[in-house]
Amino acid sequence: MTVALETIRSLRAVTPQNTIIEAQHVGQRFTADNGTELTVFDNISFNLYEGEIVAILGRSGAGKSTFLRALAGLVKPTSGTVKYRGKALTGPNPGIALVFQTFALMPWLTVQDNVELGLKARGVPRAERTKLALDAIDMIGLDGFESAYPKELSGGMRQRVGIARAFVTRPEVVFADEPTGNLDSKTTKEVMHMIRGFAKRFHQTIVLVSHDPEMTEYADRIVTLIDGRIVSNVENQVKAEIDAAPYIE
Repeated sequence: MTVALETIRSLRAVTPQNTIIEAQHVGQRFTADNGTELTVFDNISFNLYEGEIVAILGRSGAGKSTFLRALAGLVKPTSGTVKYRGKALTGPNPGIALVFQTFALMPWLTVQDNVELGLKARGVPRAERTKLALDAIDMIGLDGFESAYPKELSGGMRQRVGIARAFVTRPEVVFADEPTGNLDSKTTKEVMHMIRGFAKRFHQTIVLVSHDPEMTEYADRIVTLIDGRIVSNVENQVKAEIDAAPYIE
């Protein structure tokens, strides 16, 4: 095992605090071309804890995706602070990976190359990242499609590749922003089954962002945003019991 990947996997061991991400009174505002100030969200405080699956629910325009990007360190809040393992973020959050609604695959790369992207960025040697990528592709049920290109895959298959790319680096937290927004009902259940399976196997924390109330059935905790403010933050009493798929066990 290389030092690079071992460091990623040992984050929990060296930082045992229960709180992974803490947002303290964060707000995000932008100035429009006409000079008008737009508030996306305001004065939000939020903690994310080890091992939970949180659904952040809200209508389009509620501020949930921008809030997720602030937690990921991809945008800097105009007020308040975001901390990862007790340290204020000054750039991209090192403990997270992202799954996108639009799949965000590189069309000129094969399935295997897309899955290896995060590993390559972390300096994992070729032989090791090839093994990890092939194992992940097998876990998502796409064995035999390693050399296929995104245009040759269905929407559900593309999202499986996006999930494998996110989980293959063993991040502490996976942020899934509308991960089933472009999928039909059957494929949605398969994808969520898979996300829950990876989280269970690798003991990871998940944040799901969605406008679809049905997504809450997969969560341990439900956070609702309306007009850029958290209006409820409750445990889910009717969570669906979803075991790992056979290819993830």
